[in-house]
Amino acid sequence: MLIDLKVAKVGVLVVEVEDEELARFLSSKAPSSVINVWKEEIYFNIPFSKEFGETASHVRKGDVAYWEPGPALCVFFGYSQPYTPVAVVGHSISPIHHYYWVEDRAEVQVSAHKEVLKEDYESIKKVLQRAGYTAAVADVEGGYPVVVACKYVEGRRISLELDVEDYGYYIETEPLYKYSRTAFHVVITENLKRRLSPFKYSRVDLNEDGYLCVSACCVHEEELKSAIRELEEKYLKALDFIESLYSVPMIEL
Repeated sequence: MLIDLKVAKVGVLVVEVEDEELARFLSSKAPSSVINVWKEEIYFNIPFSKEFGETASHVRKGDVAYWEPGPALCVFFGYSQPYTPVAVVGHSISPIHHYYWVEDRAEVQVSAHKEVLKEDYESIKKVLQRAGYTAAVADVEGGYPVVVACKYVEGRRISLELDVEDYGYYIETEPLYKYSRTAFHVVITENLKRRLSPFKYSRVDLNEDGYLCVSACCVHEEELKSAIRELEEKYLKALDFIESLYSVPMIEL
């Protein structure tokens, strides 16, 4: 079930909760709460108690988890790990960099996902769903609707944000890394552009917060399927390239 986390100064973050009992509670009975930001994790207390049979001490970027000692709902948006074992109950549909904006002690209202009623967004969601994504329309800060989507390919997370404009469509992946104008980043980025070329719709780009990402744009809705497919391919290649930079042989002692 899709759940909305409406966060002050951020807007709506959409998560998918797969545990039915917890999802029903969050969609109908969860009161507002206050967010704690710890490392690269947000968590907030919920008046819900359940013993999960399976817990984990390791989570993936984008995981949503239930922490029994709180009890609390947690979203992990980086490389930090849980303080003590948690039950992984779902994942974030919204891209992880949206969580970068969440402030400690911000108020959060939890509810069942409410779709923004815009006719032209429904056909876009269907394009994404046919490509294997879970997709939703959410209001970010200022009431601006965006399409957020997520899927996993061989265990690798792909999450997109799609903006609809009068003059076309803009699609953006989650960040690859924080860009700086150092020689190191310039060399890596130029190499990345060469390795991902040729491009038709997609390109190596910066998002508005200065993080390197892969984005794509097109004018007509009929092009979205091809643009999304190319974006996925380039994003996974970008991940492979970045991982290869740090794949050094182990030194035998």
